[in-house]
Amino acid sequence: MSYITGTLTTATPAGDLYTLIAAELTATGWTLHDTVVIGGRTHRVWKSAAAGNVAGLDWYLDVAIATGNTGHIWLLPFEFFDSATDLGYRGPSYVTSSITLDATTFSRYGATGYALETNWAPVAGHTGFNKITTATTSFGYWISITRNRVIALTSLIPSSVFYVGLYESYAPSAAFAGAANFPLIIATVGPDANSSTSGGTAAAIMTRYPRISSATGGTSDMVLTLNGSLNFDEMRTGAVPAGATPITGRFEAIPVTLVPIATSPYFGTWGQLYDIAFIAAQATVVRGDTMTIDGNPWVLATYSASPGPLAVTFRAA
Repeated sequence: MSYITGTLTTATPAGDLYTLIAAELTATGWTLHDTVVIGGRTHRVWKSAAAGNVAGLDWYLDVAIATGNTGHIWLLPFEFFDSATDLGYRGPSYVTSSITLDATTFSRYGATGYALETNWAPVAGHTGFNKITTATTSFGYWISITRNRVIALTSLIPSSVFYVGLYESYAPSAAFAGAANFPLIIATVGPDANSSTSGGTAAAIMTRYPRISSATGGTSDMVLTLNGSLNFDEMRTGAVPAGATPITGRFEAIPVTLVPIATSPYFGTWGQLYDIAFIAAQATVVRGDTMTIDGNPWVLATYSASPGPLAVTFRAA
């Protein structure tokens, strides 16, 4: 696990922050798989090899910035990326109309690969969804990296945390999915989740919906809500959603669970995100505050009164 935090004031914030992120990806065992320039954007695709992550699956992370190193940093996960053709396979895609899912992988495009700026989430709907926000004015950043996921918080959207990577499948959903299970997701966790998207009010998108035959447009099947079955009363009493792995320690923390909006024939909680949680918080909590859970440092986002009072927290190291 690698963790970086600091403040940047620069005319090229995306490039400077990417340099810091790339160093930590390398330090944690990621390898640079491919570099692709499309129009005014440079995509660098990193690989998390199966031997080094909890799922035992190769997966790929596209980290894209404007070629001039300005703007934001866009991140997209893929189940496979072909460096010979520069095509991504089974990335997160936003559903704008009813579709039939591939019968083998249960993803939108199945075995067909597409260029990075065609059918994937940043182009087809969620242009504000999958990015680390930066600015040329001074801003703070808090970023945690493992071979399983990347978690990022900046002072520019202080109450919400960006997550990209693998998620923990609960036993019932993993068994239901069988060989088609590939738990990969992008998500925005926190009260700003909906306001930071366009093309819908989703908080998360998986790369596939195991054993689901079709999806409808807008904010149903292919799109998830986070902690859809959890309310503050449950959080206050320390209750944990069924199947969740409790996060113990001095503080009561509730895992971020993945509750599908409508996923016939399987209804239930699919799983939870790694190393991130909601916690009851006081109004004095601000982004970058830290606490200790089971001897490990966790970073807090800014307090939110609704729903709550709560704060998002994630493991730093």
